Amino acid sequence: MDIYIQNHKVHDLLKVLENIISADGNPVQAACTPAQLDILKTLRDKLNRQEDFNIISVSRTDVYDVCPNAGTLTDDQMEKIAYRMSNAYQANGFWEDLREAAEYVLKPNQ
Repeated sequence: MDIYIQNHKVHDLLKVLENIISADGNPVQAACTPAQLDILKTLRDKLNRQEDFNIISVSRTDVYDVCPNAGTLTDDQMEKIAYRMSNAYQANGFWEDLREAAEYVLKPNQ
């Protein structure tokens, strides 16, 4: 499954869950037992932890800057380029950069 589609579906499911959980008078919420609502809240929390946050994007202009003779790029070609770029970054420094960024943000103010 395409990562964008997968993330989009998770985001949509999170919105549905939030609507069920937080909307007083919601017929679905009214039909749920407290235990079922707890399960929905747990699912929502787990999905929230899995939601992706984009750190960079690639545009056709970016590709044309490095490959001026690229011609017309289809969406499918752009998705393949983005996928290869993602894999390359994950293999070459992503995890180290992520650790450094997280430690910087989580470090208490001195």
